[in-house]
Amino acid sequence: MYTTQPIDSKEDIELKDVGMPHPDCSDHSHTTRSYVPDHKSSAIHFAHEHASRESTTRGRINRIIRNIWLTGFMPVVAFAYISFCYSAATRVVPVRIWMVDEPTSHLSAIKAGITTINIIIITLSLLPLKSLLDELKGEEFFRMLRISKSGVPMKAINNVSTPSHTYVRGLLSIIQTHASKYYAGAVLTGLMATLISSLAPAALSVGVISVDKELTAFRVGAVASDSVIKQVEPLFAIQRVTYDNSEATEAASMGWVQQVLGINLTFQATSLKYGVPVPLDLQAFDRARYVTDVAVMNPVCTWTVPSPPVVPVANASDSSAVVNLTLPDFGVSTQLYPRNFGFPLLGSKMSLTVLGEDITSALVNISTGDPPITGVMGWLMTRCKSCQPSTEEKFYNTINMTGLPTQEYQGVRIVGNVSEPETAEFSILMCDPRLSVETREVRLDGSGRITVMENGGLTRQGNLHLAQTRLLLGKGLAKFGSDSGPNTMFSGVGQETQIKMFFGPIENSTLTPVLTPRPISELTHGYMVAQQAAMRSYLSGRMSSSVVPGRMQEMKLVFTSSLPQVVVSTVLFVFAAIFINACYLRSDTEQFTLFSVAAALSNSNLGRMCEDVKYVDRGRGTPPQNTSFAINIGSSVQFALTPDCLFCPTEGMYDTSSSSSLVKDPGLGVFGDSTFGGTRGYEAITLGGLLQDNQSLMGHLGLFVPQSNETRRKQSVIYRLNERDQLLNPVWGLRLGGENPQLTIGALDPNDYEGEINWVPLVNDSSRIQIDALKGYNGNAFPLPSPITAWIDTLSKNIYMPDLSMYYMNDSLIGPNQFINLYPSDSTRFAVRCNGTEPPSVEFSIEINGVDYPMNQTDLIRPTGPMAAPGYCNLGVMKSSAADYTLGVTFLRSVYLAYRFPTGSCPGYYGFAVPKGGPTPTSKQKPRTTPTDAATCLSFVTPSSTPTPTIAVSKELQPSGSSEETYPVHGRTEDQWVALRGVKDLPPLKVSGGIYGFGG
Repeated sequence: MYTTQPIDSKEDIELKDVGMPHPDCSDHSHTTRSYVPDHKSSAIHFAHEHASRESTTRGRINRIIRNIWLTGFMPVVAFAYISFCYSAATRVVPVRIWMVDEPTSHLSAIKAGITTINIIIITLSLLPLKSLLDELKGEEFFRMLRISKSGVPMKAINNVSTPSHTYVRGLLSIIQTHASKYYAGAVLTGLMATLISSLAPAALSVGVISVDKELTAFRVGAVASDSVIKQVEPLFAIQRVTYDNSEATEAASMGWVQQVLGINLTFQATSLKYGVPVPLDLQAFDRARYVTDVAVMNPVCTWTVPSPPVVPVANASDSSAVVNLTLPDFGVSTQLYPRNFGFPLLGSKMSLTVLGEDITSALVNISTGDPPITGVMGWLMTRCKSCQPSTEEKFYNTINMTGLPTQEYQGVRIVGNVSEPETAEFSILMCDPRLSVETREVRLDGSGRITVMENGGLTRQGNLHLAQTRLLLGKGLAKFGSDSGPNTMFSGVGQETQIKMFFGPIENSTLTPVLTPRPISELTHGYMVAQQAAMRSYLSGRMSSSVVPGRMQEMKLVFTSSLPQVVVSTVLFVFAAIFINACYLRSDTEQFTLFSVAAALSNSNLGRMCEDVKYVDRGRGTPPQNTSFAINIGSSVQFALTPDCLFCPTEGMYDTSSSSSLVKDPGLGVFGDSTFGGTRGYEAITLGGLLQDNQSLMGHLGLFVPQSNETRRKQSVIYRLNERDQLLNPVWGLRLGGENPQLTIGALDPNDYEGEINWVPLVNDSSRIQIDALKGYNGNAFPLPSPITAWIDTLSKNIYMPDLSMYYMNDSLIGPNQFINLYPSDSTRFAVRCNGTEPPSVEFSIEINGVDYPMNQTDLIRPTGPMAAPGYCNLGVMKSSAADYTLGVTFLRSVYLAYRFPTGSCPGYYGFAVPKGGPTPTSKQKPRTTPTDAATCLSFVTPSSTPTPTIAVSKELQPSGSSEETYPVHGRTEDQWVALRGVKDLPPLKVSGGIYGFGG
């Protein structure tokens, strides 16, 4: 007799030689019945020789270890693996391979090794889940027996009782509701495990990415404000046009290299529409990012003819006679010699020349006679219309102009001493680059190609002057007809590149005697290719250079991770962990073993049935534009800087096409001598984001308010602001000197000046005052009558006086032992020696109402430059063209200027003071007189707080000041560190292993 005792596992039971009762199989019903009330308490008919170890220490330890294995191992391993994958997806995790010096060269082998390790880790983490699933499948046999006390279908028992049953069988049992919730969970979790084993190992790999280094300054090519047209003193005088064709030949050759030879130039933009300044200190294999101004082209080319039609010259023998061509659709005109319509070369009755290849044929603006600032250029294509057809004896090449707009020119062909009439048919191809300058981030990928990013709104770098860049495009292909590659068998139509651009690839003139121009779309494309190649030469840094913010990049071997796969794997692991812990709380059930099955079926009718059964198994205008103004204290109107301004700074431009509040009025007055163009009208203007006025005259910022002329007074923006009570006081203060010049309107900032303000009245309601004297060396006064009337002018660069020799010829004024340089061809200026051995020292001051205001040396003495003789520096004192005295910027940068504009019975006053840190101690000098109405007109309310701007301007239109921090210049360790613009526009890339394809 045996006593039933608790068992630890069925594997601890040993078989004994005990007789087993033969089941009575009375029928062949396809059901089985168990006659035990509960399988856990089934009568076991076998001997149990081993006592239960459940209550022993070893048994408890085994059970704890088993529970930890089943419930904790997979979540811990999965959490560690998934966490590492998330780290690799969100940050840079370098790969360090022991004993491998260059892991990037063994990338494939390293990837294979990482994948193998991943598979091992995931397989180990799923082992407890596999054990649990096996147990649940084994227990399902006994759970099925509980479903019905009257019997369970044999098919259901077979579907769950076969250890090697398929998922299809299991799903079928679930669909037919023949399975318990644990078995259903086991089957679904098994499917999850299959997905986990596929997705999780593939979620983590290795790759090579580019990682940013520290921010540095990159030297890049630039187009300065005087690259194509240079300005000559004095300001607003007649401008001298200076062309430099030294780069034109190279620019044309670059077109041949790229367009004909098909060789991609280094540091060339991948898109034809961009002209990108070349980095000067980088190699083609470098990887880097930098922010720069880029030229953006959207060209349009079209065939056209002059309007009105050309008129032949009256005397063909007159070598100075020219033919006028006017192209009103493009706003340009040119002059050609009659020979441009002739055909002097044998074997060719055609010609194709660039308009502007020589000075005579250069395109000019119809209105001003200046070079066209739109950048348009053109080609003149002609053919002989009156010539006899080409024959074998008199063979020549010509052009087929069918379908093109043409005109005829009735010229004369001179043969020996005889002239014969000759009719030429011609057409002109005009191309407008429609160029704009935008600031973009560009990237170098190590192949020498430049990719321009599409992100906008970056701070202007100022290395491409818009008007000068357009002018450069207009003359960039000037030598395209003569220097764009080798000669061909075709005469008169230029070199190989130009021929290919216009007529396509042509090999033999005898086979193709008649050339046909390509479609206009292909001509436009060829123009873009030629212009980009030319810009590559012009932007190579030979004309000018500038510094911009940039970052070098280095290649690193890092772990890469696919974030979507990691997220899916995480969800699957979470569901699997939840299922494992839920199963841990299930009730105990017998496992599918020989002993448990035998005990459960000891009294069933399965025996008889088994005999016959076989088994199968995701600023300004509206909107506001931040516009730069040239401050004008002698006018009441405003003149904004527009993109067609040649000598204006590249920042602060006002684009009329972007404003919806502009009201154009051509009937308004003109500026200067009326030769300046532009748009006249009314616009909404905001000052500092605080003061707003509608219908302001457009123009430079006029700060003068007339007293006697009511019409002009009402045109003043500051007068109207005061009338609307938007100003605290009818006054403004201007400090031009120092690092941060500023203009305050409505109040005077005591932080800008020292001592009291010296108020003096205006002369005859104009921007003129009376000064006591001009003084030179040691305070000696010039021998001039007193007082002197002088203009105060912010638009004049220098101090102007009628007799300049009085200054430099008098040692008591210029100073003893002063070396002077006079310019024989220019008597308006002189220079002092500044050869570096000792700093020059020149004294000049203005006495106003008893107070001396000396000029700062840095403003009075100009730096050395091309306009000065070698070893000499020009002075900011020049001879005026009239008998007037003018105190310009040289003076105004040495003083603080205030203006009390006229209101009511109070007249206008100019006030002068010494700026903070200025050279004159005001405690030693006081104004000689004080205005009688100072108490009522010159007493101002002090603001109690600093106003806050209320009108926002987009980042792209905000002024781009330089950074306070300085940065090293890449590749030039000896250079001084420099300040940069827009450093916040180039933060380090947030690269991670989750960014596939970047830098790989």
